[in-house]
Amino acid sequence: MPKVLEGERAAVPGRYAIVVSRYNHSVTSKLLRGALETLAAGTSDPEIHLAMPETLEFANPAHAHAIFRCVQEAITNAVMHRDWFMEGANVFVEIYTDWIEISSPGGLPKGMKLSDLGRKSIRRNALIADLLHRITFIEKAGTGIKRMRDDAQDQRCPAPIFEDNGFFTAIFYPNPEVRAQADTRQEPSTPQVTGQVTGQVAGQASVEVLKMLEIMSGEMTRVGIQAALGLKGRANFEERYLKPAIEMDLVDMTRPDKPRSSKQKYRLTVKGKIVQEECNRE
Repeated sequence: MPKVLEGERAAVPGRYAIVVSRYNHSVTSKLLRGALETLAAGTSDPEIHLAMPETLEFANPAHAHAIFRCVQEAITNAVMHRDWFMEGANVFVEIYTDWIEISSPGGLPKGMKLSDLGRKSIRRNALIADLLHRITFIEKAGTGIKRMRDDAQDQRCPAPIFEDNGFFTAIFYPNPEVRAQADTRQEPSTPQVTGQVTGQVAGQASVEVLKMLEIMSGEMTRVGIQAALGLKGRANFEERYLKPAIEMDLVDMTRPDKPRSSKQKYRLTVKGKIVQEECNRE
């Protein structure tokens, strides 16, 4: 039966404890291994389903590797910091044409704010964090967000977006230039977004659509966009501004599977961001 080692005291009266110290490392390692083997006995191996085309090419391997590192870091953080007591909730990885989202149940740990990310770290699940650190799957605590931001900056990708609304969500966007290169390789006959985007795309967009692109920043609700444009009528806004922008692939929904969701927001696509930048230069 486990007992308190000499010179140490149990943290809770009446309970036994094993305390790690420089004098009992070998004993504790054996006990820990046995405990973990007992816990893992009968646990089924995880199933991994990966769907991908027979041929996979990268317009820019260095960029693809940087995005992979960011996503790997975000998934590790999601598993390590999620709230495991939220029944029925899971870590979600959602891959869209122009962005990737990783969502973790539980939001930020108590005492953390979005402004603290990259500067402060609170471990919600200390045992999981310690295990991942022991097997060198993670490095120093609190460095993951900084690495994601640095990798995105090095590859000239938009900075990752982090949200906290009951779930903690990390959103990654590709480098617009690399995305355009990938489009060119996949659909060479389709007009691409280049330095002449103002003439090709903005020239086809209505004045109303261009006005909406000018005021958009990050993710915005319909009400927020209308307020920024000084518009009150929903039907007029959706018919003359929002719908054409979505059809031209300049704006997309954060919840495309639920168009009428009360949590629906809108944001610029990579194509929309390039049009916005071109218009701002004029």
